[in-house]
Amino acid sequence: MANKLLKSLEEPPIEVCIMLINNKKSTLLQTITSRAIKLRLQTNLESKAPVISEASDHLELAQMIKKDQSLEEQYQSYLLELINSKKIDTSQIDAAQNYFAEYNQDMLYNNPSISRAFKLFNLIKSLT
Repeated sequence: MANKLLKSLEEPPIEVCIMLINNKKSTLLQTITSRAIKLRLQTNLESKAPVISEASDHLELAQMIKKDQSLEEQYQSYLLELINSKKIDTSQIDAAQNYFAEYNQDMLYNNPSISRAFKLFNLIKSLT
């Protein structure tokens, strides 16, 4: 199974964003984990909510992320928690997948954090 997955991870189509959820802490092949962006999720949505509400707009969020880069991962984790909670519809899931695909491109080309913060902030606001 893992070898078949590896082939998909090595050569995904440009418009594909693959999300792997490993909630049983099982060991994955090193070749798979080396191609992944790891996000640790908490199971309680309320534990993330105060952090999310601290930013009033994407500019403020970008400033907060500049000071604490782990905050971007916290926002992304919260986004995944929203998706996992099944409180959103298919079009919103598509928007989240598009965000993560664009995030990968932004990181690849070292785009500024304000660009990433704008997309992330607006997506979370549209889902809550």
